[in-house]
Parts: sequence; C-alpha cells; structure tokens
Amino acid sequence: LAEDEPQRANQIQVEVGELARQIGDRGNYLWIVATATAELLAQGRDWDVHAARIAEALDSSAIPIDRVRLVAFGSGIQIARGERLAEHVSDVLAETGDLDDPEAESMVAWVRADVAFASGELEAAHRLWLESADLQPQDVRGMVAGALRTAIWAGRGDWVRDDAERISQFQGSGRTTKALKRYAEAAAHAVDGHPDEALAAFRDAIARLSELGYAFGAACVVIDAAILLPGQAEVRSWADEVRPLLEELRARPYLERLDAALAAAHPVLPPAPAPEGVERSAPLA
Repeated sequence: LAEDEPQRANQIQVEVGELARQIGDRGNYLWIVATATAELLAQGRDWDVHAARIAEALDSSAIPIDRVRLVAFGSGIQIARGERLAEHVSDVLAETGDLDDPEAESMVAWVRADVAFASGELEAAHRLWLESADLQPQDVRGMVAGALRTAIWAGRGDWVRDDAERISQFQGSGRTTKALKRYAEAAAHAVDGHPDEALAAFRDAIARLSELGYAFGAACVVIDAAILLPGQAEVRSWADEVRPLLEELRARPYLERLDAALAAAHPVLPPAPAPEGVERSAPLA
C-alpha cells in the first residue's frame, strides 16, 4: 500500500498511532509519530501539526532510541525550512550519547547530510547522503534521491549520472519507485544534452508524484528541472504553480534555489561526458 497509495498508507499510520496513544501503547505510538514525518514532509501537509506531535512525544519519551528517532525525523521539518541548521546535528548526537545501535548511526548520518544540503555545503552533503545509504539496512531510496538532488544543485554532471544509475537499479515496480526512476532519467537526459527527453521525463515524474500525493516532492523536482532546463517556458510555468506551496510551507532553502535557477540564463550543469560509443546531441543552450 505504501508503494502505490502512500497518502492513504500514511493516513492509516497516523490513525493507528493515535489509537496506540489512546490505549497507552507508547512504544508503537512513538515509533509511528517519528516515522510518519518523512511521508508528511514529501506530501507537503500538516508540517506544523506534526511538529507539535513530535514535541509532545519527546516530552514523554525516556527510551534513548525512541528519542533519537523523534529528534532525527522531527528535524526534517525545520531543516526543510532552513531553521536552526547549526543545531540539529548536535541535538541528535546529544540523544545518541553512547548508544551502540546501527539505526541510530544511520539517522545521525542522514541528519548530517540533510543539514549540509540545506546549508549549501553540497560536496559534503553528497558524500554524507551516500554514506547514510551504506548504513541503512533497508530502504535507501530517500538517501540516494537526496544524493541525486544534491548533485543537481552542486552542478556535478558526473555525480548526476552516477546517482541516476544507482536509482535505475532499484528493485520494485510500484508507483513510487517508477516516479523516482523517471526523475532520475530526466536528470540524466539533461546532463547528457537531451533537453526534449529530459523535459518529457520531468513532466512524467512530476505528474506521477502529484498523483501519489507528494506535493512537496513534486515541487522539489520542479526546482531541479528549473536548474537543469532554465530556458524552458514549460518549466517556468511549473515553477509558478509550485511557488505558493513552497511559500505556505516556508521552505526557504528551496524557494531560494528556485529563484536562483529561474534567474539563470543558462543551465548550471555542463553535460557530463557521454559513455564511450554513445552519440549525444548538442548541449543545452
């Protein structure tokens, strides 16, 4: 259900969490409150409501791994807004303490990556996203997608190609994975100097993410399209459509990057070298 109907799955998760809270099942409640954050972030809804849930849960949580999870996931909302960027890593490290837990280690790594990304430290962020993926024993899609977005923002066509290739190898045929793969294909087409194919793939990825309820996720892909294809009128129209959501969410780092991309007269990325034996059209103008 989470792969094909993530919005419904997340709503069920939140409802189950509330039921767990009502019957006094604190362990399940705290886990659900923390892990529901990533989906609400991508959906671009209930950020303030959920931040209040996280704060309430922290006030009543004493188990170290629960607190690490709440602080790590909860930081995502403030990081997306560019708030308290200098404090989030120290916050999660303070909760981790001497805890010897692979899950905690992974969460510290992706908080570091997320903070570096929002702070504009893109080389460090890219390295940290990939390190966090290595530490994550289960679903690495979010980390590798973070690496790809960082590569685009950093203007590194070689990183874009490598990360897009990683995403192309993901298993699964659900709607969420298909949307992510189309996003990766769009970025790869752009750096390879194929603007028409890139535009079509971006259009498809954005439509797929929107259908899945990932409004903020779709807006982030629009920003990436604006970076890679700034001269495209269609991309600029997408930017006009997503700007109100970014403003409502107060997603300052993303708004700033969108404005910078739209102000650019040329693509940020030079085409990465084509694989041997592959012909490529002229670079983006």
